[in-house]
Amino acid sequence: MSAEPGAARHWIDVFVARTEASPEATYAAVGDVTMSYQELRRSVDTLASALLGVGVRPGQVLAVWMTNSLEFLVAQWATYRLGCALLPLYSYYREVELRHALTESRASVLFTSSEFAGKVDSVAILRRLLPELVEADPEFAGCPDLRLVVSAEELGLPGVRILARLVDGVPIEHGGLAWVRSRIAPTDVMNIMYTSGTTGAPKAGLSMHANNLATIRGWSELAGLGQSDVILAHVPMFTNFGCLYTNGLAMYNGCRMEITRTFDAGSSLDLIARRRVSYIPGAPEMFRMLLAHEDFAGTDTSSVRAAHIAGSAADPDLMRQVIEFAPNAMQAYGMSECGGVSTVSSDRDPMDRRTTSVGRPLPSALVRVVDPETGAELPPESVGEIWFGDATPGSCVGKGYLASPAATAMAITPDGWFRSGDFGRMDAEGYLHFVGRRKNMITVGGFNVYPAEVERHLMACPGVAASFVVGAPDARLGTVPVAFVVPYGEVSETAVIEFMRERVSSQKRPRRVWLVAEDELPRTPSGKVRVVDLARMAAARMG
Repeated sequence: MSAEPGAARHWIDVFVARTEASPEATYAAVGDVTMSYQELRRSVDTLASALLGVGVRPGQVLAVWMTNSLEFLVAQWATYRLGCALLPLYSYYREVELRHALTESRASVLFTSSEFAGKVDSVAILRRLLPELVEADPEFAGCPDLRLVVSAEELGLPGVRILARLVDGVPIEHGGLAWVRSRIAPTDVMNIMYTSGTTGAPKAGLSMHANNLATIRGWSELAGLGQSDVILAHVPMFTNFGCLYTNGLAMYNGCRMEITRTFDAGSSLDLIARRRVSYIPGAPEMFRMLLAHEDFAGTDTSSVRAAHIAGSAADPDLMRQVIEFAPNAMQAYGMSECGGVSTVSSDRDPMDRRTTSVGRPLPSALVRVVDPETGAELPPESVGEIWFGDATPGSCVGKGYLASPAATAMAITPDGWFRSGDFGRMDAEGYLHFVGRRKNMITVGGFNVYPAEVERHLMACPGVAASFVVGAPDARLGTVPVAFVVPYGEVSETAVIEFMRERVSSQKRPRRVWLVAEDELPRTPSGKVRVVDLARMAAARMG
C-alpha cells in the first residue's frame, strides 16, 4: 500500500491506500453486478473531478438520499475524496423531513435515485420540494444552498443531472484531488448523522475522520477482518452502522461486500449460503428475524465466523443463539456522535459477559458511569449515566450537533466528556451493562424502573419473541410499566403477567401486557422501535 490503513490520518488516506493495494479485488456486489476496488477508484475520482468542476469545495455538505446500491458507495467515497461531509438521508424521508435536513445542513449537492424503500415516491417529493427541477431552474427557493441534484437514473425532471452524463468525458483532476488530500485534517467533520429520533426530535451529530477511524482500527483488530472476508451489507447505508461499520470496515480491511437493497431475512440467508458470507452486521431485531426464518435451519451458515450486533442491547438468549452460528459475535455499544462504537464484547471475553454486557471500552474510548446531577464517578455496580471521553485527542468524542450550540453544550462537558443520556453500570471487571435511556426511565411511586431490565426478564418468558416496555400514566403511582410483546407459539397476556409476578418486584412488573405482531410496532427507518409512539399507543390503550 502507499500508506497502511493503521497510519492513515483520514479516510482519503485509507481510500487511496486500499484501492492501490487491491485494485483487482471485488469491493462490492449487488446480485451479479460487481465493482472492483480499481473500478470504484476510477468512478469516485471521476465524480469528484466533475464536482470540483462545478464548484464543489472541501468543507461543503453533500447529501445522499438513496437505498443500498453501488451508486451510494460511489457518492459516499466521492464525498470524502472531496474533503466534504457526508449527510446520509433516510430513504423513508418525506418532504418535510427532507426539507429540514437539506436546509439545516446547507447541503450543496443531493444524490438520489428512483429505487426507494418504504413505498416512497421520490420523484413526487422532489417535484413538491424543488419545483424548479421541472423547468431546470438552478435556483431552489425552498433549499437556497442546494446547487445540484444528481440521480443514478432518469427521473423525468429536466433539472436533475444524470450521474452517467455528469461524469461523461470528465478528466480526472489529479492535482486538485491531491490538493484536497493534503489540506484535510483528522478533526474535520466527515459524517453528519441524524439520530433515529426514538425518544424525540432527531438531532444531527457531527463525527470526525479521527474518531471514526480510531474506532474502526480497534474494531478491525477484535473482529480479525481481512481480505478474505465477505461482509453481508444488509444494514441500511443511510445509517452510521451501514455507511461506516459496513462500507467503511470493508474498505479499511479490503473485504468484499454482498449488498441487499433492503433487509429481507430470506434474501440474507440465501446470500450467506451462496456467497459464503463470513461477517454479518445487524441490529438485534435483524438477527432475531434471521434465526426465526423458516429457511434458517436448512441454510449452510458454516462460513460465518463473526457478527456485529448493535443499535440496541441484545437479550442474553438471543446473544447465545447468535454466538452458536457466529462464534465471534461481537455486541457493541456507542453513539454516532462519538465515532459509532465505544464498547464491545468479543470471543476474547467470558461467555457470561458476552451475553449480559455490552463489553469493555475500545482503546479509543474512555467510559465512565457517573451521577447525572453531579458528574461524580460512581463505584462499580452503581447505576448512573454513561459518559464517553477521548483516550487520545479526537479519538472518541465528536463535535456535537449541527446548528445547535445549546444541544452541543448540553451534551459535551467543559472538559470534553460526552453525556450519552443512557443509564448503565460498570462491573468490577470493567464490563459495561446497559440499563436504558435516561429519557425512557419510568418512575413508579418514587422508584426508578429501567425498561431494558424489564424487557430482559420478559424475554425469559416462554413464548415471548420480543418485548418493549414503556411507561403509562397511573392515577396512584404517577407512571407504571406496560409491555408490548411479540409472541411465538402459545402464550397469553395473563401468562406473561403471572411469569413476571414471580420474577420481579412489584414496581417493575408490567401492569398491562399487549400481544402484538411485529409489523404493528412503530419503527424508525433504521428499524428501531419508536419509544415516543409506543408510549402514545400505551396511553391510548390504558384510556
